[in-house]
Amino acid sequence: MFFAGIPNYLINEENTNKLDWKKAKAYWTPDILDRLENYFPFGPKPAPNSKFVMIDKLIEQLNSLQPNMEGIKEYSYVLGKLIEFLNISKN
Repeated sequence: MFFAGIPNYLINEENTNKLDWKKAKAYWTPDILDRLENYFPFGPKPAPNSKFVMIDKLIEQLNSLQPNMEGIKEYSYVLGKLIEFLNISKN
């Protein structure tokens, strides 16, 4: 699936490199076969489109924490403010 351009963190089990078929089947479309057929492993790879790739990844992972934001702020006020800043900076 990596060769088809799908990031590993979307299709692997959490904190591993083991493919999670339940997550991966959501991305299994006829378009995947075209991407795999046109994959060229040699030469430079195209740059990511977004200049906020790392922020996008962080926000996606932090969005799972949103229901527990009050608990995070109680644990660490600075961490809570950092998460808010990242959400604001993306928009």
